[in-house]
Amino acid sequence: MPLHDVTHGSEYLVAPGTLSVNPFIEALRRKLPKQSFQRLLTTIDEAIENSIKEHGQLTWTKAGALFGHHSMEPKYRIDHLWDKVIGIVGDGKECLKTVGALLRWRMSIREEDWLVYRRETDGEDEDTGDTIRISEYWIRTERGGE
Repeated sequence: MPLHDVTHGSEYLVAPGTLSVNPFIEALRRKLPKQSFQRLLTTIDEAIENSIKEHGQLTWTKAGALFGHHSMEPKYRIDHLWDKVIGIVGDGKECLKTVGALLRWRMSIREEDWLVYRRETDGEDEDTGDTIRISEYWIRTERGGE
């Protein structure tokens, strides 16, 4: 079901359709064979599913937790994900943005009610001067007033 962004205090629904046409995702879709692109989506989906199975309604995650050096997913799948993404967009910040975009999109089409909060870090984007943000996701366990 929905993914809600709660970064700025008020909640807004993130539309899956707008996420699926992200320029980084579109580059992968255009340049990878269909089977390879689908394998990347399966890797993302399985990582989300495994996180839910492990943590239940207390699931909290971010791309670094699911696909980083300490991932609980099979190493060959994580390596495949990074190798394919790096092969298309390079190994700079575009790679991180691409994996983040894939995760956000796949979260937005799941059945659970997910929330995302984009937390500012101490880092600064060298190209734009903007503060670097990390998106953190968790399953909404209850709704106020319902």
